[in-house]
Amino acid sequence: MIGITKKIMNMARRHGRGARVYTPSDFRHLGSDRAVWQALSRLVKLGKLRRVARGIYDYPRHNKLLDVEVPASADAVAKALGAVAKDDLAAANALGVTTAVHVRASYLTRGPSRTRTIGNRVIDLRHAPAWLLDFKDTPAMPLIQALNWLGPNADAVAIDKLRTRMTPDIARALNSNRVPGRLREPIRALTFAAA
Repeated sequence: MIGITKKIMNMARRHGRGARVYTPSDFRHLGSDRAVWQALSRLVKLGKLRRVARGIYDYPRHNKLLDVEVPASADAVAKALGAVAKDDLAAANALGVTTAVHVRASYLTRGPSRTRTIGNRVIDLRHAPAWLLDFKDTPAMPLIQALNWLGPNADAVAIDKLRTRMTPDIARALNSNRVPGRLREPIRALTFAAA
């Protein structure tokens, strides 16, 4: 293995088996698109990398007990496809305001909504509104997602559960970013008690 092929394998080894899912754009800095595609194809033929789906690769982990390769994680595949976060229902579930869960993995993306089938799993990517993405790098993201999912069902019990997660940083983020009108009252109820 020489050149781009060796560099791709070195990157995969550094991250570790099963730690990440790759697309050709992850290796664009190593050479031309054609050279990267050829190197990835070569690595798949050699059994060094696994093609999870068209244009998606991983350095697979092997389960010794079952003697099988472990499937790529839905989170890693979604991230490679451009997901920015799990969807609102997942956030609401993680915060304990609902016991509902998706049948299939669902994520938010900056791009268009689409569905991707990876092996026997289906991953939904839903376009996130710009106002929601404003919270992406703040500690308030899970709370705003939970409130967005609850919508008009944000009753006192749900607000009390979310209030236990409030910090001054979250309150500042909730009050400093724009939100739709329907979320202003639940946010006021959350931040009023936290102030």
